[in-house]
Amino acid sequence: MGSVGDDVSRTEKVAAIVEREIDSSALSFCRQAGWMPDNCGVCAKCIRTKAMFLVVTGAVPDIFANKSLDKGLMQSLSVKGHERPHIFDLYFYAKERGLLNTVPGLLELVDHYRGIEF
Repeated sequence: MGSVGDDVSRTEKVAAIVEREIDSSALSFCRQAGWMPDNCGVCAKCIRTKAMFLVVTGAVPDIFANKSLDKGLMQSLSVKGHERPHIFDLYFYAKERGLLNTVPGLLELVDHYRGIEF
């Protein structure tokens, strides 16, 4: 296996982090001013990352100030531009593993945006 960044999706990167048992307490995903190097848990990047951890491990790690992940948070994501590939990647990763119902609101979010041209 190559390095974690070698031509893999972000969800696959989270899976590699988990498989390699990297200490998640040292991970910083959030880019919100005032939160770095911590993770707020409510910005788009944190929401996506919480969803990825939920699909990969079945739980949201304690590295987020707000650990909740509900349908409302998922549907707050704007699946436009650079967000779209990450959401669809998460969807296909979950679908391939029979875990679509793991992330609240993911299926509805993808269904809503599936037919929209960007």
